[in-house]
Amino acid sequence: VPDLPKLFLTLDEAARATGLSRDSIRRAVNAGHLKSKRYSADLAPDSKGKILVRPSELEAWFDRLPDF
Repeated sequence: VPDLPKLFLTLDEAARATGLSRDSIRRAVNAGHLKSKRYSADLAPDSKGKILVRPSELEAWFDRLPDF
């Protein structure tokens, strides 16, 4: 069975995919520049959970960065 492409990436996976640091990805998420979702199996409102990013959102974020 072939591996399926990932639908969502964790911050660490997004960092590895882009070659940027995890902190750079987190800053883009926190600033609202990179769309993400928060998921937690614990449905409590104060649960931190994992931040997940769609690969397509990484590409869209990159496309919005200034050209050099």
